[in-house]
Amino acid sequence: LWEDEDKWMIQPRCKICPDAIGQVSDIAVSDAWLNGGPAVEDEPLNGIIVRTKRGLELFDAAVEAGALEIKRESNIAEISELQSHQVRKRRAVWARLKGMAIAGKPVPFVSDLALRDCAAQNSPAENLAEGRGARDRARRGRLGEPPAVARATV
Repeated sequence: LWEDEDKWMIQPRCKICPDAIGQVSDIAVSDAWLNGGPAVEDEPLNGIIVRTKRGLELFDAAVEAGALEIKRESNIAEISELQSHQVRKRRAVWARLKGMAIAGKPVPFVSDLALRDCAAQNSPAENLAEGRGARDRARRGRLGEPPAVARATV
């Protein structure tokens, strides 16, 4: 999968996910690429963000049981480096959802995830470009879910 980024297949819903970094979870887990993206020589690492007291209890129990090995500690500020594409997407989601709505497509109701605050970190031109791009992709049917298909019953 990681050898050729041009062949990555990303579901449309992932391009507008308002919580790709698991803010509403007890524990969020991701790939961790020390240079912002995978390279053949990179050591395989996973990043773990513990967000709640219950998450910390589960994390500590997994470490104590030997199910997790901590190779290095980092902090939340490092996510910009470790998952830079998620940071860029998070800053783009508000504008992308607005673009989809302008195109007449359904968008999820999102509350308490500070999407507008994230978008405010972009320039107006960046937000406009994201919104227009999402609008145009949505109009062409390239941003959204495929229609539901009935399954055969067994």
